[in-house]
Amino acid sequence: MASNSVTHTERKPIMRRPRTIPLPLLILVYFSLGGCQALQQPFTLDAPSALQYTANTFSLNTGKAVSMITPLGVIYGAKSCAATPALPAGLVLNNETCVISGTPTVLSAATNYTITAANRYGSSSGTLTLEVIGITYGATSYNYTAGIALTTINATTGGTISSCGINPALIAGLALDTNTCAISGTPATMDGVITYTISANNSNGVTTASITLIGNYTIGGTLSGILTSGIVLRKQNGDDLTVAANGAFTFATGTPVGQGYSISILTQPGDARCIIQNADGIANAAVSNIIVTCPVGIKNSRLWMRCAHGQVWNTTAGNCTGAGGGANDIWGGVRVQYCASGDAACNDTNPAGEAGNVSGHLNGLGSSGAWNACNNLNTGSGTYGKTTWRVPRRSELGVLITGSTNPTIDTAMFPNTIYNFNGAAYWTSSSYNPATNFAVWYVYFRVGDGLIALNNGKTNNFYVRCVSDL
Repeated sequence: MASNSVTHTERKPIMRRPRTIPLPLLILVYFSLGGCQALQQPFTLDAPSALQYTANTFSLNTGKAVSMITPLGVIYGAKSCAATPALPAGLVLNNETCVISGTPTVLSAATNYTITAANRYGSSSGTLTLEVIGITYGATSYNYTAGIALTTINATTGGTISSCGINPALIAGLALDTNTCAISGTPATMDGVITYTISANNSNGVTTASITLIGNYTIGGTLSGILTSGIVLRKQNGDDLTVAANGAFTFATGTPVGQGYSISILTQPGDARCIIQNADGIANAAVSNIIVTCPVGIKNSRLWMRCAHGQVWNTTAGNCTGAGGGANDIWGGVRVQYCASGDAACNDTNPAGEAGNVSGHLNGLGSSGAWNACNNLNTGSGTYGKTTWRVPRRSELGVLITGSTNPTIDTAMFPNTIYNFNGAAYWTSSSYNPATNFAVWYVYFRVGDGLIALNNGKTNNFYVRCVSDL
Protein backbone atom coordinates (compact mmCIF):
# COMPACT_ATOMS: atom_id res chain seq x y z
CA MET A 1 0.00 0.00 0.00
CA ALA A 2 1.46 3.15 -1.02
CA SER A 3 2.04 5.75 1.54
CA ASN A 4 1.54 9.56 1.12
CA SER A 5 4.62 11.77 1.77
CA VAL A 6 5.20 15.51 1.72
CA THR A 7 8.54 17.02 0.81
CA HIS A 8 9.41 20.26 2.58
CA THR A 9 11.82 22.65 0.89
CA GLU A 10 13.49 25.23 3.16
CA ARG A 11 13.35 28.71 1.63
CA LYS A 12 16.37 30.89 2.18
CA PRO A 13 15.74 34.52 3.19
CA ILE A 14 16.05 37.01 0.31
CA MET A 15 18.70 39.75 0.86
CA ARG A 16 17.44 43.03 -0.55
CA ARG A 17 19.99 45.71 -1.68
CA PRO A 18 19.37 49.17 -0.12
CA ARG A 19 18.06 51.80 -2.47
CA THR A 20 20.43 54.70 -3.22
CA ILE A 21 19.76 58.27 -4.38
CA PRO A 22 21.64 59.15 -7.51
CA LEU A 23 24.52 61.53 -6.80
CA PRO A 24 23.32 64.30 -9.19
CA LEU A 25 19.95 64.36 -7.47
CA LEU A 26 21.58 64.47 -4.06
CA ILE A 27 23.73 67.47 -5.08
CA LEU A 28 20.66 69.25 -6.47
CA VAL A 29 18.75 68.78 -3.23
CA TYR A 30 21.76 69.89 -1.18
CA PHE A 31 22.18 73.19 -2.92
CA SER A 32 18.46 73.90 -3.25
CA LEU A 33 18.30 73.80 0.52
CA GLY A 34 21.08 76.31 0.87
CA GLY A 35 24.24 74.18 0.92
CA CYS A 36 26.13 74.37 4.16
CA GLN A 37 23.70 76.96 5.46
CA ALA A 38 20.96 74.31 5.28
CA LEU A 39 22.93 72.28 7.82
CA GLN A 40 23.03 75.27 10.21
CA GLN A 41 19.45 76.51 9.83
CA PRO A 42 16.18 74.74 10.21
CA PHE A 43 14.86 73.30 6.97
CA THR A 44 12.20 75.59 5.50
CA LEU A 45 10.13 75.79 2.39
CA ASP A 46 8.70 79.18 3.37
CA ALA A 47 9.52 82.80 2.61
CA PRO A 48 12.12 84.46 4.92
CA SER A 49 10.93 85.25 8.40
CA ALA A 50 9.79 88.76 9.34
CA LEU A 51 12.52 91.40 9.01
CA GLN A 52 12.92 93.90 11.84
CA TYR A 53 15.96 95.80 13.14
CA THR A 54 17.01 96.58 16.69
CA ALA A 55 15.86 100.19 16.27
CA ASN A 56 13.88 102.19 13.77
CA THR A 57 16.25 105.18 13.39
CA PHE A 58 20.05 105.38 13.30
CA SER A 59 22.15 108.57 13.24
CA LEU A 60 25.64 108.03 11.82
CA ASN A 61 28.79 110.15 11.46
CA THR A 62 30.82 110.61 8.30
CA GLY A 63 34.23 108.99 8.56
CA LYS A 64 33.27 106.88 11.56
CA ALA A 65 32.82 103.11 11.27
CA VAL A 66 29.29 101.88 12.02
CA SER A 67 28.61 99.35 14.73
CA MET A 68 26.79 96.65 12.79
CA ILE A 69 23.08 97.34 12.35
CA THR A 70 21.66 93.85 12.79
CA PRO A 71 18.14 92.43 12.32
CA LEU A 72 16.37 90.99 15.34
CA GLY A 73 16.83 87.23 15.43
CA VAL A 74 18.02 85.21 12.46
CA ILE A 75 16.65 85.68 8.97
CA TYR A 76 16.01 82.02 8.10
CA GLY A 77 15.70 81.09 4.47
CA ALA A 78 17.06 84.35 3.01
CA LYS A 79 18.86 84.02 -0.29
CA SER A 80 19.35 87.72 -0.95
CA CYS A 81 19.01 91.09 0.77
CA ALA A 82 18.44 94.41 -0.99
CA ALA A 83 17.94 98.05 0.05
CA THR A 84 15.62 100.58 -1.57
CA PRO A 85 16.83 103.25 -2.15
CA ALA A 86 20.56 102.48 -2.21
CA LEU A 87 22.30 102.96 1.14
CA PRO A 88 24.53 106.06 1.64
CA ALA A 89 28.01 105.73 0.12
CA GLY A 90 30.35 103.72 2.34
CA LEU A 91 27.64 101.48 3.85
CA VAL A 92 27.31 97.81 2.87
CA LEU A 93 24.31 95.45 3.16
CA ASN A 94 25.25 91.80 3.72
CA ASN A 95 23.51 89.76 1.04
CA GLU A 96 22.62 86.82 3.32
CA THR A 97 22.20 88.26 6.81
CA CYS A 98 20.87 91.75 5.95
CA VAL A 99 23.39 93.24 8.40
CA ILE A 100 24.42 96.85 7.60
CA SER A 101 28.04 97.85 8.21
CA GLY A 102 30.81 100.12 6.85
CA THR A 103 31.90 103.76 7.16
CA PRO A 104 29.68 106.44 5.60
CA THR A 105 31.57 108.91 3.44
CA VAL A 106 28.86 111.37 2.42
CA LEU A 107 26.26 113.36 4.26
CA SER A 108 22.68 112.16 4.02
CA ALA A 109 19.46 113.61 5.36
CA ALA A 110 17.18 111.30 7.33
CA THR A 111 15.86 108.81 4.76
CA ASN A 112 13.58 105.76 5.04
CA TYR A 113 15.10 102.59 3.61
CA THR A 114 13.19 99.37 2.85
CA ILE A 115 15.29 96.24 3.36
CA THR A 116 13.97 93.13 1.62
CA ALA A 117 15.08 89.55 2.28
CA ALA A 118 13.99 87.08 -0.41
CA ASN A 119 14.20 83.47 -1.57
CA ARG A 120 12.36 81.41 -4.16
CA TYR A 121 9.30 81.14 -1.98
CA GLY A 122 8.76 84.81 -1.28
CA SER A 123 10.18 87.80 0.57
CA SER A 124 9.95 89.76 3.79
CA SER A 125 10.61 93.48 4.24
CA GLY A 126 11.44 95.84 7.05
CA THR A 127 11.94 99.59 7.21
CA LEU A 128 14.50 101.73 9.04
CA THR A 129 15.60 105.36 8.91
CA LEU A 130 19.25 106.38 8.43
CA GLU A 131 20.85 109.81 8.56
CA VAL A 132 24.53 110.68 8.13
CA ILE A 133 25.77 113.85 9.80
CA GLY A 134 29.24 115.39 10.14
CA ILE A 135 31.50 117.29 7.70
CA THR A 136 32.75 116.76 4.19
CA TYR A 137 34.80 118.86 1.75
CA GLY A 138 34.39 119.26 -1.98
CA ALA A 139 37.80 117.69 -2.72
CA THR A 140 40.47 115.69 -0.97
CA SER A 141 43.34 118.01 -1.94
CA TYR A 142 43.82 121.73 -2.57
CA ASN A 143 46.73 123.76 -3.94
CA TYR A 144 48.17 126.81 -2.23
CA THR A 145 50.88 129.34 -3.08
CA ALA A 146 52.85 131.35 -0.55
CA GLY A 147 51.85 135.00 -0.63
CA ILE A 148 48.66 134.44 -2.65
CA ALA A 149 45.25 134.37 -0.93
CA LEU A 150 43.79 130.88 -0.71
CA THR A 151 40.35 130.38 -2.19
CA THR A 152 38.28 129.59 0.92
CA ILE A 153 37.90 125.86 1.48
CA ASN A 154 34.35 125.49 2.71
CA ALA A 155 33.01 122.46 4.57
CA THR A 156 29.58 120.95 4.01
CA THR A 157 28.02 120.07 7.35
CA GLY A 158 25.15 117.85 8.34
CA GLY A 159 23.57 118.21 11.73
CA THR A 160 24.59 120.86 14.24
CA ILE A 161 28.34 121.41 14.61
CA SER A 162 29.34 122.76 18.02
CA SER A 163 33.06 123.22 17.33
CA CYS A 164 35.85 122.38 14.87
CA GLY A 165 39.53 121.56 15.33
CA ILE A 166 42.45 120.66 13.06
CA ASN A 167 45.65 118.64 13.36
CA PRO A 168 48.48 119.42 12.70
CA ALA A 169 48.48 123.21 13.02
CA LEU A 170 47.77 125.06 9.76
CA ILE A 171 50.44 126.83 7.73
CA ALA A 172 51.18 130.32 9.03
CA GLY A 173 48.67 132.75 7.53
CA LEU A 174 45.82 130.23 7.29
CA ALA A 175 43.02 129.83 9.83
CA LEU A 176 40.22 127.36 10.59
CA ASP A 177 36.77 128.75 11.35
CA THR A 178 35.88 126.84 14.54
CA ASN A 179 32.15 127.21 13.83
CA THR A 180 31.96 126.24 10.15
CA CYS A 181 35.22 124.24 9.69
CA ALA A 182 36.12 126.48 6.70
CA ILE A 183 39.81 127.20 5.95
CA SER A 184 40.92 130.59 4.60
CA GLY A 185 43.76 133.12 4.59
CA THR A 186 47.03 133.82 2.77
CA PRO A 187 49.82 131.28 3.30
CA ALA A 188 52.95 133.03 4.55
CA THR A 189 55.32 130.19 3.74
CA MET A 190 55.72 127.25 1.36
CA ASP A 191 55.55 124.12 3.51
CA GLY A 192 55.22 121.48 0.79
CA VAL A 193 52.50 118.82 1.04
CA ILE A 194 50.61 118.46 4.33
CA THR A 195 47.59 116.28 5.19
CA TYR A 196 45.23 117.64 7.84
CA THR A 197 42.51 115.96 9.92
CA ILE A 198 39.57 118.21 10.72
CA SER A 199 37.44 117.18 13.72
CA ALA A 200 33.89 118.40 14.24
CA ASN A 201 31.85 117.86 17.40
CA ASN A 202 28.15 117.09 16.98
CA SER A 203 25.37 115.21 18.72
CA ASN A 204 26.93 111.86 17.77
CA GLY A 205 30.31 112.76 19.21
CA VAL A 206 33.26 113.57 16.96
CA THR A 207 33.31 113.24 13.18
CA THR A 208 36.43 113.75 11.07
CA ALA A 209 37.45 114.57 7.51
CA SER A 210 40.88 114.72 5.90
CA ILE A 211 42.22 117.08 3.26
CA THR A 212 45.69 117.61 1.81
CA LEU A 213 47.19 121.02 1.07
CA ILE A 214 49.70 120.87 -1.77
CA GLY A 215 52.19 123.71 -1.91
CA ASN A 216 52.55 125.50 -5.23
CA TYR A 217 55.63 127.34 -6.38
CA THR A 218 55.13 130.58 -8.26
CA ILE A 219 55.88 130.47 -11.99
CA GLY A 220 57.10 133.62 -13.72
CA GLY A 221 59.85 135.40 -15.58
CA THR A 222 60.57 138.55 -17.58
CA LEU A 223 59.23 140.00 -20.82
CA SER A 224 61.29 142.21 -23.14
CA GLY A 225 60.82 143.70 -26.58
CA ILE A 226 57.08 144.38 -26.40
CA LEU A 227 56.07 147.34 -28.58
CA THR A 228 52.49 148.67 -28.71
CA SER A 229 50.42 145.56 -28.00
CA GLY A 230 50.60 142.92 -25.28
CA ILE A 231 51.05 139.17 -25.36
CA VAL A 232 48.98 136.32 -23.89
CA LEU A 233 50.92 133.48 -22.24
CA ARG A 234 49.51 130.10 -21.24
CA LYS A 235 50.52 127.67 -18.54
CA GLN A 236 49.65 124.08 -19.42
CA ASN A 237 46.67 123.91 -17.05
CA GLY A 238 44.86 126.67 -18.94
CA ASP A 239 46.08 129.47 -16.67
CA ASP A 240 46.28 132.34 -19.21
CA LEU A 241 48.16 135.56 -18.47
CA THR A 242 48.01 138.79 -20.48
CA VAL A 243 51.25 140.79 -20.21
CA ALA A 244 50.97 144.34 -21.55
CA ALA A 245 54.38 145.78 -20.65
CA ASN A 246 58.01 144.78 -20.48
CA GLY A 247 59.27 143.58 -17.10
CA ALA A 248 58.54 140.82 -14.63
CA PHE A 249 55.41 138.65 -14.78
CA THR A 250 53.94 135.89 -12.58
CA PHE A 251 51.09 133.50 -13.32
CA ALA A 252 48.07 133.70 -11.03
CA THR A 253 48.35 130.04 -10.03
CA GLY A 254 51.52 128.19 -9.16
CA THR A 255 52.61 124.64 -9.89
CA PRO A 256 52.53 121.93 -7.18
CA VAL A 257 55.90 121.08 -5.72
CA GLY A 258 57.70 118.44 -7.78
CA GLN A 259 55.37 118.72 -10.76
CA GLY A 260 56.20 119.93 -14.25
CA TYR A 261 55.21 123.21 -15.88
CA SER A 262 55.14 124.27 -19.53
CA ILE A 263 54.66 127.80 -20.83
CA SER A 264 53.58 128.73 -24.36
CA ILE A 265 52.48 131.81 -26.28
CA LEU A 266 48.74 131.76 -26.81
CA THR A 267 48.46 135.10 -28.63
CA GLN A 268 51.36 136.96 -30.25
CA PRO A 269 51.51 140.78 -30.24
CA GLY A 270 50.16 142.49 -33.34
CA ASP A 271 53.49 144.16 -34.19
CA ALA A 272 56.10 141.63 -33.09
CA ARG A 273 56.91 137.95 -32.88
CA CYS A 274 58.10 136.66 -29.53
CA ILE A 275 59.87 133.53 -28.34
CA ILE A 276 60.18 131.78 -24.98
CA GLN A 277 63.33 130.53 -23.30
CA ASN A 278 63.31 128.19 -20.28
CA ALA A 279 59.65 127.41 -20.98
CA ASP A 280 59.59 123.95 -19.32
CA GLY A 281 60.79 122.54 -16.03
CA ILE A 282 60.02 120.95 -12.67
CA ALA A 283 58.76 123.15 -9.83
CA ASN A 284 61.25 122.37 -7.07
CA ALA A 285 61.50 126.06 -6.13
CA ALA A 286 59.92 129.35 -7.14
CA VAL A 287 60.47 129.83 -10.89
CA SER A 288 61.50 133.26 -12.20
CA ASN A 289 63.86 132.45 -15.09
CA ILE A 290 61.33 132.17 -17.94
CA ILE A 291 62.31 134.64 -20.66
CA VAL A 292 59.75 135.93 -23.15
CA THR A 293 61.34 138.24 -25.70
CA CYS A 294 60.43 139.67 -29.10
CA PRO A 295 63.39 139.79 -31.54
CA VAL A 296 61.24 140.02 -34.67
CA GLY A 297 59.11 143.01 -35.64
CA ILE A 298 56.22 143.36 -38.09
CA LYS A 299 56.32 146.34 -40.41
CA ASN A 300 54.50 146.89 -43.68
CA SER A 301 53.20 143.30 -43.65
CA ARG A 302 56.73 141.87 -43.41
CA LEU A 303 58.69 140.19 -40.65
CA TRP A 304 61.92 142.07 -39.89
CA MET A 305 64.96 141.15 -37.85
CA ARG A 306 65.04 143.96 -35.33
CA CYS A 307 68.84 143.69 -35.19
CA ALA A 308 71.21 144.12 -38.13
CA HIS A 309 73.49 141.31 -39.23
CA GLY A 310 76.16 140.78 -36.55
CA GLN A 311 74.13 142.32 -33.78
CA VAL A 312 72.68 140.08 -31.07
CA TRP A 313 69.22 140.52 -29.58
CA ASN A 314 69.56 141.25 -25.86
CA THR A 315 66.79 139.28 -24.16
CA THR A 316 67.09 141.28 -20.94
CA ALA A 317 67.24 144.82 -22.30
CA GLY A 318 65.18 144.18 -25.43
CA ASN A 319 67.71 145.80 -27.77
CA CYS A 320 70.65 144.96 -30.03
CA THR A 321 74.22 144.35 -28.89
CA GLY A 322 77.21 142.42 -30.19
CA ALA A 323 80.97 142.33 -30.66
CA GLY A 324 81.06 144.27 -33.92
CA GLY A 325 83.62 144.13 -36.68
CA GLY A 326 85.44 147.46 -36.38
CA ALA A 327 85.82 150.72 -34.49
CA ASN A 328 82.71 152.24 -36.06
CA ASP A 329 80.53 149.12 -35.82
CA ILE A 330 78.83 150.13 -32.62
CA TRP A 331 76.28 147.74 -31.10
CA GLY A 332 77.89 144.87 -32.91
CA GLY A 333 76.92 145.33 -36.55
CA VAL A 334 79.00 143.50 -39.17
CA ARG A 335 79.40 144.92 -42.71
CA VAL A 336 79.60 142.65 -45.77
CA GLN A 337 79.83 142.96 -49.57
CA TYR A 338 76.90 142.85 -51.92
CA CYS A 339 79.11 140.81 -54.23
CA ALA A 340 82.81 139.91 -54.32
CA SER A 341 82.89 141.19 -57.92
CA GLY A 342 81.54 144.45 -59.20
CA ASP A 343 79.40 142.93 -61.92
CA ALA A 344 76.15 140.97 -62.08
CA ALA A 345 77.68 137.71 -60.84
CA CYS A 346 75.54 137.73 -57.68
CA ASN A 347 72.21 138.92 -59.06
CA ASP A 348 69.76 138.03 -61.79
CA THR A 349 68.52 140.46 -64.43
CA ASN A 350 64.83 140.27 -63.56
CA PRO A 351 63.36 143.34 -61.85
CA ALA A 352 60.42 141.13 -60.70
CA GLY A 353 57.88 143.91 -60.62
CA GLU A 354 60.02 146.58 -58.99
CA ALA A 355 59.59 149.76 -60.97
CA GLY A 356 62.12 152.56 -61.14
CA ASN A 357 65.56 151.57 -62.32
CA VAL A 358 65.79 148.12 -60.82
CA SER A 359 67.49 145.61 -63.09
CA GLY A 360 67.65 142.51 -60.88
CA HIS A 361 68.03 141.00 -57.40
CA LEU A 362 70.40 138.84 -55.41
CA ASN A 363 69.82 135.19 -56.34
CA GLY A 364 72.39 133.17 -54.41
CA LEU A 365 74.89 132.93 -57.22
CA GLY A 366 78.42 134.25 -57.03
CA SER A 367 80.03 135.21 -53.73
CA SER A 368 77.66 137.50 -51.83
CA GLY A 369 78.21 138.31 -48.16
CA ALA A 370 74.84 140.03 -48.05
CA TRP A 371 73.01 136.98 -49.43
CA ASN A 372 74.80 134.67 -46.99
CA ALA A 373 74.05 136.93 -44.01
CA CYS A 374 70.32 136.32 -44.42
CA ASN A 375 70.27 132.92 -46.08
CA ASN A 376 72.31 131.38 -43.24
CA LEU A 377 69.32 132.09 -40.98
CA ASN A 378 67.37 129.50 -42.97
CA THR A 379 69.55 126.48 -42.19
CA GLY A 380 68.02 123.58 -40.32
CA SER A 381 64.67 124.56 -38.86
CA GLY A 382 65.36 128.23 -39.55
CA THR A 383 65.46 131.18 -37.17
CA TYR A 384 62.50 132.25 -35.04
CA GLY A 385 60.32 129.76 -36.87
CA LYS A 386 61.03 131.05 -40.40
CA THR A 387 63.17 129.63 -43.23
CA THR A 388 62.52 132.43 -45.73
CA TRP A 389 64.91 135.15 -44.53
CA ARG A 390 66.42 137.28 -47.33
CA VAL A 391 67.94 140.67 -48.14
CA PRO A 392 65.10 143.20 -48.54
CA ARG A 393 64.39 144.80 -51.91
CA ARG A 394 64.62 148.52 -52.49
CA SER A 395 60.82 148.82 -52.29
CA GLU A 396 60.84 147.12 -48.86
CA LEU A 397 63.83 148.71 -47.14
CA GLY A 398 63.25 152.19 -48.50
CA VAL A 399 59.84 152.59 -46.87
CA LEU A 400 61.43 152.12 -43.42
CA ILE A 401 62.88 155.62 -43.71
CA THR A 402 60.86 157.88 -41.44
CA GLY A 403 61.18 160.99 -39.29
CA SER A 404 63.48 164.02 -39.35
CA THR A 405 65.88 163.09 -36.55
CA ASN A 406 68.67 160.53 -36.53
CA PRO A 407 68.35 157.70 -37.02
CA THR A 408 65.54 158.08 -39.53
CA ILE A 409 63.85 154.79 -38.65
CA ASP A 410 61.38 153.53 -36.04
CA THR A 411 63.87 153.14 -33.19
CA ALA A 412 61.39 151.28 -30.99
CA MET A 413 61.02 148.65 -33.69
CA PHE A 414 64.72 148.75 -34.67
CA PRO A 415 66.76 149.68 -31.57
CA ASN A 416 70.47 150.54 -31.85
CA THR A 417 70.33 151.17 -35.60
CA ILE A 418 73.79 152.17 -36.82
CA TYR A 419 73.72 155.39 -38.85
CA ASN A 420 76.36 157.84 -37.65
CA PHE A 421 79.28 157.60 -40.12
CA ASN A 422 79.96 157.40 -43.84
CA GLY A 423 79.60 153.76 -44.75
CA ALA A 424 76.86 153.14 -42.20
CA ALA A 425 74.50 152.13 -45.01
CA TYR A 426 72.28 149.05 -45.48
CA TRP A 427 72.15 146.89 -48.59
CA THR A 428 69.02 146.20 -50.58
CA SER A 429 68.78 143.20 -52.85
CA SER A 430 68.08 145.43 -55.86
CA SER A 431 70.77 145.96 -58.52
CA TYR A 432 70.73 149.04 -60.77
CA ASN A 433 72.47 150.18 -63.92
CA PRO A 434 70.78 149.45 -67.19
CA ALA A 435 74.09 149.54 -69.03
CA THR A 436 76.56 147.67 -66.86
CA ASN A 437 74.67 146.19 -63.84
CA PHE A 438 77.53 147.48 -61.68
CA ALA A 439 75.35 149.79 -59.57
CA VAL A 440 73.20 148.81 -56.59
CA TRP A 441 70.61 150.39 -54.29
CA TYR A 442 71.34 150.97 -50.60
CA VAL A 443 69.89 153.03 -47.72
CA TYR A 444 71.24 155.45 -45.11
CA PHE A 445 69.08 155.99 -42.02
CA ARG A 446 70.34 159.50 -41.31
CA VAL A 447 69.00 162.96 -42.04
CA GLY A 448 69.92 164.23 -45.49
CA ASP A 449 70.62 160.84 -47.03
CA GLY A 450 68.14 158.02 -47.65
CA LEU A 451 67.75 155.78 -50.71
CA ILE A 452 70.82 155.95 -52.95
CA ALA A 453 72.04 154.16 -56.09
CA LEU A 454 75.82 153.72 -56.05
CA ASN A 455 77.83 153.21 -59.22
CA ASN A 456 80.57 150.60 -59.08
CA GLY A 457 79.64 149.94 -55.46
CA LYS A 458 78.85 146.22 -55.14
CA THR A 459 82.19 145.40 -53.52
CA ASN A 460 81.70 147.96 -50.73
CA ASN A 461 80.97 146.73 -47.21
CA PHE A 462 77.59 147.78 -45.80
CA TYR A 463 75.16 146.47 -43.17
CA VAL A 464 72.28 144.06 -43.77
CA ARG A 465 68.85 143.95 -42.14
CA CYS A 466 67.05 140.69 -43.05
CA VAL A 467 63.37 140.39 -43.91
CA SER A 468 60.87 137.55 -44.39
CA ASP A 469 57.31 137.21 -45.59
CA LEU A 470 54.74 136.70 -42.83
